[in-house]
Amino acid sequence: MVESEARARLVGDLLTELAAAVPGSAALLRGSLAEGRADRYSDIDLLWEVPDADFSAAIAALPVSLARVRPVASIRLDPDFQRSAKRRLAFIRFACVPLFWRVDLDVLARSVGRDQNYDRDNPCARGAGWSFTEGSLANVIAAIKAQRPGRDTEAVALLELAEARVELTSPDVDLLSRIGLLVDAVAAKDLTMASLTADIRRLLAETS
Repeated sequence: MVESEARARLVGDLLTELAAAVPGSAALLRGSLAEGRADRYSDIDLLWEVPDADFSAAIAALPVSLARVRPVASIRLDPDFQRSAKRRLAFIRFACVPLFWRVDLDVLARSVGRDQNYDRDNPCARGAGWSFTEGSLANVIAAIKAQRPGRDTEAVALLELAEARVELTSPDVDLLSRIGLLVDAVAAKDLTMASLTADIRRLLAETS
C-alpha cells in the first residue's frame, strides 16, 4: 500500500471510530488533506463535535477510542484548553505510523458551534499538564518536514523553538547536525522519550 493510501485508510478509520464512539457526534476532516493541497508529509487535522451532555465522557474515553484504530504512542492535550468545559485539542501520535502523520484532533461541544476561537483567550481554560521535551521533539519533526523540501528558513525557526523549549543553546553547526544534537540532548534529559528519539534518528538517517 502506498503512503497516500495508508494515510487515507488511517483517516477513514479515525472518522468512523470517532463517530461511532459517541452517538450523535460528527467527525470531520479539515486542513490540507480536506482542501486537496496535502503532500506526503502532511499531518491529519480532525474536528470532532459531540453533544454537550457527552463531552466529558468522550474526553475520558478518548484513549480507548483511539486505541481501537491503531496502537497509540502518545496523546497530548494542548494546555490552552485543558480545563475548558467544552473544548480539548489533542495531539496524537500512533505507533508504527510515519511521524509526519500526527493527528491534531479538536474536540468541541455542539453548543460551541465549531467556533475555532472558543476559549482561546479564557485563562480559566488553561492547564499545566505538558511535556516540554515531547513538545520540543514535535518541533524537531516539523523542522525535518520543512527541511526535506528545502524550506530551510522555516526549519531553522522551528528548531530554535524546539531548543528554547528545553533551554538548549543553539550550536554553530549545519542544520541536520544541529537537529541531531537536540535529539541527543532530549534523550539524555528525559528517558521516557527513548522510543521517539530513536524514531527521529531513523528519520535523520534517511535524510542524510
